[in-house]
Amino acid sequence: MNPDELLEFAQEVAHFVRARGVRSVIVGGIALAAHNVFRATKDLDLGVSTPPANLALIAQDLREGGFDVELREPDGDDRLGGLIEVRREPLTVEVVNFDNSPAHGFPQAIEDGLAALPDDGLRAIPLTQLVALKIYASSLDAGGHRSRRDVWMLLQNNPHADHAEIWDTCRKYRLPVDRFRDLMEAEALP
Repeated sequence: MNPDELLEFAQEVAHFVRARGVRSVIVGGIALAAHNVFRATKDLDLGVSTPPANLALIAQDLREGGFDVELREPDGDDRLGGLIEVRREPLTVEVVNFDNSPAHGFPQAIEDGLAALPDDGLRAIPLTQLVALKIYASSLDAGGHRSRRDVWMLLQNNPHADHAEIWDTCRKYRLPVDRFRDLMEAEALP
């Protein structure tokens, strides 16, 4: 995978997302790399916060734009608001919706991350919101250990970040910060 081609492809996808009035931000493995945590990834994830019904419209726009698109719509119990997988072999961009209102989702982290960034192009989510998303992800499925490891690496590799502010922001999001930190310690993650 050529990183420049992947970023260019993601920018094309983000253009279609933005045409529906929705801003996007880089999350996932590429966002980790932007914050000094490197691991193999084969796609680029764009985080959005939009009503799930809007995701279907974005997927249709992408199809009409000639993209190979798979839409995974949420049901009322899903913790996320759906996903659009956009492919141009060998590249994949996933548009991950963090809004599954009114029951679930975590749109506030995406919205706060976008508010902290200039509105001049595609960027990685800020560190604080990335940590919050990782804590949220750890509560969703069996990926908990990996998400805890990611948070540990983010904190270790960004020593000048205000860790107290990060934890305080996560508490404001009502994330189980203390339980999460206990699990990190139990797994011998500082």
